[in-house]
Amino acid sequence: NHLDSFTFSKHLFYALVPTQFIQSHPYLLSLPFLDCQIAFFFQDFLQNPNELLWLKQTDLDNWNMTLSEIFSFASVNTQKTCPHFLSKLQDFLHPFVDKATNCIQEHSYLLSNYRYYYGATSLLYPNVLLSLQKIYQSVLWIIPSSVHEVLIMPESDHQTFLFYQDLLRQMNQKTLLSNERLSYSLFQYDFNHFSVMT
Repeated sequence: NHLDSFTFSKHLFYALVPTQFIQSHPYLLSLPFLDCQIAFFFQDFLQNPNELLWLKQTDLDNWNMTLSEIFSFASVNTQKTCPHFLSKLQDFLHPFVDKATNCIQEHSYLLSNYRYYYGATSLLYPNVLLSLQKIYQSVLWIIPSSVHEVLIMPESDHQTFLFYQDLLRQMNQKTLLSNERLSYSLFQYDFNHFSVMT
């Protein structure tokens, strides 16, 4: 390899991707997360910011690393290089629905990263959702609106759940490219525990 292991480890990152992406590329290195996948890639954001190389399963042997080690390096690098941000959900939803709709809750947010680059991966950052849940003292609902961001709100009633479920379907079908769709399912977060809502 033309890179040493130390340099390689400094440019490892991860991203939440749709399961269909891994099914189409079964040789890639990945881990399951809810009904999505965590995929790993090599990228030099300073020298070659537009060149992304997905890691293959064979890279574990090539670089003499375990999956746990790669996950650890990628976790640190991704959070450092792509820190998260939260913004008000109402501003984002304006093109899709009337702001006056009672389904749009006041304390709802869009979560991404400052690069808006595989920003849904911010779900994996420690304490991001936990700190939000402690503020609202409520289970959190997560709409995986694309690979670049997710929408987050406190738990509500079944009617609101159906509204957001339909909103996610509309986003996936009408506004997103196929490679931007993360999931058709809503997620739930409750003190470090994620689950798929049905």
